[in-house]
Amino acid sequence: MIFYKKPNGTNVTSFSYSQGQTLSFCPRKYVLEKHYGWMEWPPKASMVFGRAVEVGVRAHFRCEAGTEAFLAEWEKSKTKTLQYKDGEKDWENLAVVGTQLLKLF
Repeated sequence: MIFYKKPNGTNVTSFSYSQGQTLSFCPRKYVLEKHYGWMEWPPKASMVFGRAVEVGVRAHFRCEAGTEAFLAEWEKSKTKTLQYKDGEKDWENLAVVGTQLLKLF
């Protein structure tokens, strides 16, 4: 089942919980993000951090080093302009938090 096409033309066949939340909160935002590629600027550090943690978890399940995969992915965001909340502090703090999360996992 194809849910939508990305702006680059690839088909998306999966639907996540967060996509459903966005769709129920604001259908127009969902269409702008998914069909037209619109993104908020600057990106939120929590979203980029979550993707990096996900890369680490996936690496763990492939019997690879999850912490190293997380750090490699998180390193890509070091030079990007990110929007940090008070609890997140900065890039280095989230690197430590991500490493600790994956060690606990």
